Amino acid sequence: MSDIRRTEQLPQYVSTARLIMWIQAGLGLMGFAFLIPVFASDIPMTEEARLALLLLIPGAVGVILLGVLSFMIRSRRSWVRLTIFAVEGFSILSSVYVMATEGTGGGLSALTGLALPLIVVYLLARQVSANWFDR
Repeated sequence: MSDIRRTEQLPQYVSTARLIMWIQAGLGLMGFAFLIPVFASDIPMTEEARLALLLLIPGAVGVILLGVLSFMIRSRRSWVRLTIFAVEGFSILSSVYVMATEGTGGGLSALTGLALPLIVVYLLARQVSANWFDR
């Protein structure tokens, strides 16, 4: 007899949250890709440029974590969901800070940086999603 394993399908809320996390990670990677030529150029590194480079590190860690966590959703571990809440919470706080300190409100990137994590948190906070992460 053949050994056929049935895999449980992700609930729609979890699947949508996972897709949004992939989009977030992809946008983050594209943003970093656009910054590589700036820092690789022959422009002298000023103190402000060094500080900007240093401030990119938490963003890079967040992007990497989002990518890894989006793949770990299938493990159904509750700590994955909680870690997603923490990473998305930092994203929300960062976007709010940018919108509050920038004269124009941070523009489209800050608005996107606020909306996408809020949607992920909303989707994963639903009871159906909480039930999925039962291990």
